[in-house]
Amino acid sequence: DGRWAFTARSPEKALADSSDIDYTVGNSKLAEIDRLSDARKKAILESESDLSTITGKTYYISPNGNDSADGLSPTTAWQTINKLKGAALKNGDGVLFERGGLFRGKFSAVSGVTYSAYGEGEKPKIYGSARNYSESAFWDKTSDENVYVSKETFTNDVGLIVFDEGAAWSIKKIDGVGGFDGKLKADLEMFHNPGDSKLYLYSTSDPNTRFKSTEIAPGRTLVSGDGNGVVIDNLCLKYAGAHGIGYGSTENLTVENCEIGWIGGMIQYGTTRYGNAVEIYVNAKDYFIRNCYIYEVYDAGVTHQYFQTQSSFVRMENIEYSDNVITRCTYDIEYTNAQPSNLGIMKDIRIFGNILTDSGEGWGNQRPSRADAVIKGWSHTSRGENFVITDNIISTSCKDSMLIHIGVEKMEYLPVVTGNVFIGVKGNSFGFYGKNAPKLLTYDEDVTKLTVGLDSNTYMYR
Repeated sequence: DGRWAFTARSPEKALADSSDIDYTVGNSKLAEIDRLSDARKKAILESESDLSTITGKTYYISPNGNDSADGLSPTTAWQTINKLKGAALKNGDGVLFERGGLFRGKFSAVSGVTYSAYGEGEKPKIYGSARNYSESAFWDKTSDENVYVSKETFTNDVGLIVFDEGAAWSIKKIDGVGGFDGKLKADLEMFHNPGDSKLYLYSTSDPNTRFKSTEIAPGRTLVSGDGNGVVIDNLCLKYAGAHGIGYGSTENLTVENCEIGWIGGMIQYGTTRYGNAVEIYVNAKDYFIRNCYIYEVYDAGVTHQYFQTQSSFVRMENIEYSDNVITRCTYDIEYTNAQPSNLGIMKDIRIFGNILTDSGEGWGNQRPSRADAVIKGWSHTSRGENFVITDNIISTSCKDSMLIHIGVEKMEYLPVVTGNVFIGVKGNSFGFYGKNAPKLLTYDEDVTKLTVGLDSNTYMYR
């Protein structure tokens, strides 16, 4: 409609434009999309580091390093993330973690600094979990049948427990939610008791010997900060009860070539839980998430958001989510700006080339209230200008999840949604698209007949 024009650089565009695909129920091309997703994930996991943004000193961190060293070469590398606290990092510097290494903890990103990887092998792993709790006897038996209690205390609320690297995970119980009476009754139900700060777990057999790995995601964000000009590249971030990467207002933040999973679940306030893989809250300018593999997140894979109202202007400008694989999150991509139109805008927003699948299918489906959507824009003012969603694969088979939820105050604020491939179950919810709180659309032929905004996409039924 003349509001926006650019050339997407996505291999999925060929699929979206393909004329030889018969988009009907039971289409065998779904396997082709699975192969495409697997190939993209493999490419992301094997991606190399581009360290061109490092113009100052480079610091190295290795599991075989020494925190008493200067950190300025691979042979004099630091050993732990803790060494970053108080380090005299400056604009243009770089911090490189050794590939194949495992580092436990969190850090605050410094303005103008690049955080990336060096060496060969898998991306360096940064885990919020303090250790593998299966390596020693961690659980004591209680007087309740099949209920165990942790030997240690956890001051901050614990978001989740992940067993055997994702083969199983905890089901978190919270006082006053879902009729929970303080008694764990089903396998892998977990309760963090604020009274004694311990974890309680229901397990049908002794959890000390049942699992080879037990990773506990405490109430923390792995990478935080309030600085600008940060690059986070080629890191693997896992097991945090809050966010993988969490910022307030920021400018010039780039997250690329990263793997982020098993995030969220801690209590934010009251009984409300939260947790996003990458979040910017309030103002965002020049914010880019590219070529990342994101999965198993309690809330959103990626998001820029502001849900409150205030007297100052909230600007979200020049934001790009491109070429990512995001799966098994409550919302694969989430955004909103609830400010009145004279006090807020989302301008020059590009969401393209992403493979977005299986919203509502991850561990976050245990949340008590469900409003899942692959792309979640909510229904707020959300004044948009030059906002386009194009050349994405947008797919879910979850009956509790929508493909999109996009409601705005005025029709001209709507993003242009074009050239995408939607894949859903016929008769399930397609979602919302329109002014204010629009009518819930069913995923059937009526969606393809819409003349405003959604008529230039391709629709495939599972």
